Amino acid sequence: RPRQGHGKATDRQSHMRLALAPLRRLYGKTLAVEFGPRKLKAVREDIIADGYRRRGGLNRKYVNDHIRIIKRMFRWCVGEELLPREQGASICSVLDSVENLRKNEDHRVTESTKVKSVPDGDVTRTLPFMSPQIRTMVQLLQLTGMRPDEVTVMRPMDISQRKDIWLYRPELHKLEHKDIERVVPLGPTAQELLTPWLNRDQTAYLFSPREVVEANHDRTRKNKRTQVKKNTRWQPRDHYDDESLCQAVTRACDKASVPKWTPGQLRHSVATRVTSQFDRETARQLLGHGSASTTDIYVD
Repeated sequence: RPRQGHGKATDRQSHMRLALAPLRRLYGKTLAVEFGPRKLKAVREDIIADGYRRRGGLNRKYVNDHIRIIKRMFRWCVGEELLPREQGASICSVLDSVENLRKNEDHRVTESTKVKSVPDGDVTRTLPFMSPQIRTMVQLLQLTGMRPDEVTVMRPMDISQRKDIWLYRPELHKLEHKDIERVVPLGPTAQELLTPWLNRDQTAYLFSPREVVEANHDRTRKNKRTQVKKNTRWQPRDHYDDESLCQAVTRACDKASVPKWTPGQLRHSVATRVTSQFDRETARQLLGHGSASTTDIYVD
């Protein structure tokens, strides 16, 4: 069951569905009390083999994360008393004996590479090929170091417009379940970028794919004499998510003929720049990290 915030399922839900799909396909009719380490390893083998066949190899951390999700599902079942207490606890214990896939243990999985900052020139050359909504979000990420899924859910009601520095408190954020408050300071440049988007209902999202689609339809109607029919089967969402934002940036990179970069890399750019100009603690506070060691990961 996915963790939720304010009644909304997070994007973790899709990862959990992907992780549980091979479990259901291979052992959907197997009793839970009969599921043990060998079957869990068989599920892992299926994930690795399928990823190698389809994509040429999955990331090792991705595979380990999916196995952790399956283990956590069994622990959740025990906590909800969906399994007999003693048997359920025993199952969780034996499944924990299956260790994570180690580095170089399987040639079919790949290793993570360090995410690096994006050259400012690449971002600048990409901006003209973005819609106004995407372009503004990218520029805000460059300034503030927000996570992509924080900038996509901005609403007027979440922004405290003080005299000098505005404060943005995201509706949802990564560390919310730990009762950690996330506050993003917005200086004059960020305020200038946001001002044209604030003239809307307080609960409405600032950056809406729906508005992009409607603007495209309006331009098409003006350029054509015949009436353009809208696609009534598919309706755009009222706000972007980190995946759709990343897809839009990728398309812009292709059009601009620049090396592909992702919105998440801009967070690394900000961490590197702020650490260089000020210090690591300032970067930690700006990015909202719980520890300085996490900030070190983001600094080139």
